[in-house]
Amino acid sequence: MPKIRPLYWIPLALLLLLGGAYLAVFELPYWQSPRVIPVRLSNAHLENGDLVFRNGNSFMSDRIVDLSPEKIELSHAGVLIKRGDKFFVIHIVGDHFENYVKMEALDSFVAHSTGGHFCITRYRDSAEVRNKIAARALAYKKENRAFDYDMTLESKDALFCTELVWRAILEATGKDVSP
Repeated sequence: MPKIRPLYWIPLALLLLLGGAYLAVFELPYWQSPRVIPVRLSNAHLENGDLVFRNGNSFMSDRIVDLSPEKIELSHAGVLIKRGDKFFVIHIVGDHFENYVKMEALDSFVAHSTGGHFCITRYRDSAEVRNKIAARALAYKKENRAFDYDMTLESKDALFCTELVWRAILEATGKDVSP
């Protein structure tokens, strides 16, 4: 005698097949990291002391985005420095290998952004003030300031990325720009 299958299996099987096809076509497999999109930047509009933000592809970057109320996909910050005709970003990452303030070429910094999520903005003040911000950030590099794994603002000896930007602005202008 043939088995009789309930009719609800047909729509369920169809739903699973269509759902699987959608995921196969439109979603990245979980083991793939997000795409890195190459971007060509024009130096013509950049200035010393501009502020640079990106979204990284690490677990910590994802947590930072998750914690932001607006869910803005930016998780890392630095200060732009001009050397000759080239631009660099002064920033700090706690990676246990190079956990000190570092200077990285802007192209390299942007290349580590995921999904094209990066932003360059300018602190609203004179070029002289922005140069002071850049000088403070560069001073942290020369002082070899370490990464602040506690992520507190209490110690000036160790910094995390947004603290580096905040302190550079605070020490250059005397203005506290924290929310």
